[in-house]
This record gives sequence, structure tokens and C-alpha cells, in this order.
Amino acid sequence: MILLSSFLKKPGSNMLEKMISNGKHLYFVDAMLPDVPDYIKIGYPPEKLEWCIANESNIWAFIIQNELLYSGEAGTLRKFLLTGHLLINSDNNLLQGWANG
Repeated sequence: MILLSSFLKKPGSNMLEKMISNGKHLYFVDAMLPDVPDYIKIGYPPEKLEWCIANESNIWAFIIQNELLYSGEAGTLRKFLLTGHLLINSDNNLLQGWANG
């Protein structure tokens, strides 16, 4: 029980801490539901998940270049960590309109 409570503790206050917490939750879900496709587990349409995987290095570069990894700003966290909020326009351009909110 102690292991489970420390594994599922509340996330921290910045993006990195929340990403780690979300990753732990996804790891647990993967272990419990190994045959369920990833796009269902995270709530993304398959084509958006494929786009994210293909552009992972660009997403990380954007986060690092804009010094967002330790950001605790609610708007930043919402854009990157809530399901479906990654800013991908209809042409699949990375983070289109980020500066506009």
C-alpha cells in the first residue's frame, strides 16, 4: 500500500514534475491494460498521437528553447498537459499560435 500511495502521489507544481507524475500514471495504465491502444489510454485521436510521436524531438526542443520545463504557469501547463491542448493546427504545424494563447 505504501508503494502505491507514493507512486500515485499528487503532482508537483511545475511542468517537469507534472510530466513525471502523468508518466507514472500512464505506466500504471499500460501495465493494467496492455492490449488497449495508446491513443485510447491518453484520449488522442490516432492521427494526432502519431503526429506527436513523429514530432517528439521538435516538441522537446520548443519546451527547452522557451524555458518551459520548470514553468508553473497555469496557461503553459494547460497547453502541454491537458488532453488535446497541444497546439497543432489543421496543417499539422507544431505549436501554431502558441504566443497568441
